[in-house]
Amino acid sequence: MNANKLKLKTILKKPTSLYELFQSKTTISSSVKNKVAVNKVYFKAYDRFPAISLGKSTLSSALKKTLSNRTSERNSKKDSLISSKKLGSLLYYSAGMHTYVNPFESYRYYPSAGGRFPLELYIIPNRVEGLSARAVYHYNVKGDYLEERLSTDKDIIKGCFQQDFVEKSDAILVISGIFKRTTVKYGERGYKYALIESGHVGQNIYLVGKELGFQICGICGFFDNDLNKYLHIDGVAESVLYCFTINS
Repeated sequence: MNANKLKLKTILKKPTSLYELFQSKTTISSSVKNKVAVNKVYFKAYDRFPAISLGKSTLSSALKKTLSNRTSERNSKKDSLISSKKLGSLLYYSAGMHTYVNPFESYRYYPSAGGRFPLELYIIPNRVEGLSARAVYHYNVKGDYLEERLSTDKDIIKGCFQQDFVEKSDAILVISGIFKRTTVKYGERGYKYALIESGHVGQNIYLVGKELGFQICGICGFFDNDLNKYLHIDGVAESVLYCFTINS
């Protein structure tokens, strides 16, 4: 009986669609650490064709300053807590829902193909006012609050990232995707839309975070299976897409 259950569990976790296969093939395992040194940045240009300058309209000074100051910052002061109110503002204005019409129509601070909104956000806190450093929190978009999902062994997080500074940050924000929310409407192409959407939210996190005085750094150097396990998500129906360190 136990052998049959294990076999069934193995079969259920195997990719059954193209996007699930792509997801599994692009997963990084902690047992394989490939680092390639790439220093030069390339630019595409058509040198033999006419160049047309478009000029620029004037942006508001506040927006221009926020855009210009957006950068990846990794340092943690280690002697201060992230304000719960500021963290709430970061989550709400980056990925929150500002208008709810009915179960079929709502609006958030970023675009989503077909209004399907496949993304979920989790917070792994180290130094956040009012939050336990030994818990994982899920952002409830509709209610605009955090749900304490589970307490966990904090040492496990050390094996989830390729860079040491991540686990030492004040908090880690994780974006995951529940892909069938989008693929049910757009088929396999919906997976691509979920990836694009995580980029939209990521830019919001950078810009809103800068406005709130946070140091933000986007992270893709994580071991998918380890981090999915840490968050108690299966890595197939829902899987981690993008992470950010947050420091006060």
